[in-house]
Amino acid sequence: MSIRTDFQLKHLGRVAAPGHNSVTIDEGRHERGLYHLVTLDQSQLKAKFCVPDKFLDPIFAAKWDQQMPQSRITEEATRQVVFAQPPFFWAAGAEKLDQVSRNEPNILFVSDASNTPFNEGHFAVSGGQLLPLPPGSYPVRGKHYMLSTAGGKVSFPLVDTADPAGLAAVEDGFFVPKLVHEGRTLDLLEIVPGTTHYLISYLRHHLNQLFKENEYSTANSPERARINGELIAYLRDPGNYLSLLRDIVAGKQVAVNPKGFIENDYNHTYWLECEDEKLRCLKTYPTNDGLQIGITFRETGNFILAIAKAYDLSVRNVFLGTNGKDVRVIVPQDGRLEPLRHDLAGNIFGNYLNHALANFIYFSTR
Repeated sequence: MSIRTDFQLKHLGRVAAPGHNSVTIDEGRHERGLYHLVTLDQSQLKAKFCVPDKFLDPIFAAKWDQQMPQSRITEEATRQVVFAQPPFFWAAGAEKLDQVSRNEPNILFVSDASNTPFNEGHFAVSGGQLLPLPPGSYPVRGKHYMLSTAGGKVSFPLVDTADPAGLAAVEDGFFVPKLVHEGRTLDLLEIVPGTTHYLISYLRHHLNQLFKENEYSTANSPERARINGELIAYLRDPGNYLSLLRDIVAGKQVAVNPKGFIENDYNHTYWLECEDEKLRCLKTYPTNDGLQIGITFRETGNFILAIAKAYDLSVRNVFLGTNGKDVRVIVPQDGRLEPLRHDLAGNIFGNYLNHALANFIYFSTR
């Protein structure tokens, strides 16, 4: 199965800077959606990853269940109990952002940050300590890349989660899967350099981002729960299922799903390290008609490199941030922090920008 390298990019223009030349925002289209490219001059900015204090309490996340985003809960009463929890996470995040915006008048840019505690395998650090995960979460082990805001500057250290000193050095930060390593796109079935983890194992959190679930089963059905249960087992331990996973990724018929799996395209936040030492944040969105909704995971590396070529960037490393309905750019507008909702051509960046962020990263003047 071939992977595209031409995404029909079109630069729409630059959004008016939010009052400071250390943050610039470019907008554009690609053949499956829209994007913002945010360039951040860290020499003039300070960064901070923020989570609500409530997330430090294990009880706060106790009603969440990782089987929900994996479509493995079929009992409706249980689904309703679990599904009722995210608004509490978002409300806590909104309260935290409101507190920060009152205390930090010089904020120039706020981004979505981590998918924890929503997604399996995702984790975050606050004050040098791992945040509690929901009960039943698959253990976080080994070395992983993180986005750290230690010292007010974003860096991407490789951290051993069993090493308290390493976590303390992160100070505040969150897990980020690596997609491009030293200018080279990583394959889904490749071990991420510096770790013992296959890239595809990092993508198990939302199976509907990897594959179009509706193509192989009905929502909330026992059949979907069965198929997704098997998929999760493969993706937690891909080294033992590489041959099968090659067939699955290639869309071939397999025993777990004779129909074959069709890759899904989705929207994401990406963090880019470039040779010019400026930090960049790339965000993709659906078209305003909702018909084109993003890039597949296999295409992501090539998509980023196409963006880099269009903007004359030398990209070293790329990391995956949040996904789906959390992707947004928040900047000061009329004295308030508001998400950008329209591009220069009048397209709307989805109607999903209404719920708050459970956690976030902000940049302000030093």
